[in-house]
Amino acid sequence: MSELLVVESKAAVWNRLRKEIARDDEQGRALEKELKELDPRLRVRFVGRIPEGHFSPGMKENRWHILREGEFENSIDHYLPILGPNFEYRPPEMKVVEDMKRADLWREGALDRLFAERERQIENNQKGAELKRSQIQDEMALAYRAAKRVPGDDRLMKEKAPE
Repeated sequence: MSELLVVESKAAVWNRLRKEIARDDEQGRALEKELKELDPRLRVRFVGRIPEGHFSPGMKENRWHILREGEFENSIDHYLPILGPNFEYRPPEMKVVEDMKRADLWREGALDRLFAERERQIENNQKGAELKRSQIQDEMALAYRAAKRVPGDDRLMKEKAPE
C-alpha cells in the first residue's frame, strides 16, 4: 500500500502562521461586518509581534489591518494597515469603512460622484476668490472715502492691495 505525501505550500504555511499571530476583538468584528459589504474576503485583524521570517508586504507590528484573503489556498493574503494621517496608531473605527467606500471606484456612479465633488470644490474656490476680491474692493473704497474726509490731507497715498 502506497502512502501519498501531501506537502503544504509555502503560501499556505505563511497564511496559517499569520492567522495565529493575529487577533480580533469586538470593535474589529463590527468593522469587519461592514467591510464584508464591499468584499466578502475582507477581514479585520490586529497584528502584534511578527515572528522573524513571517513578514508580509503591508504588515506593520502592533497595528490593526484589513486583510484580504487570497482566492485560493496557495495565494498570499494581502494586508492593509489601518493608520492615522501621520502613520500613527488608529483603532478600527467605522470611518475606515466610509473612507474605503469613498475610494471604491467599482461601484455604480462612484466616478460621477468624484467628478461632481471636484466641480463643487472648484466652484467653492472661485466663489471664495470672488468674495475676497469684493472685500478688498470694499476696503479700498472705504479707505479712499476716509482719506477724502480727513482735513488737511490733500494728497492720497498709494497703497498696495492686501493679498
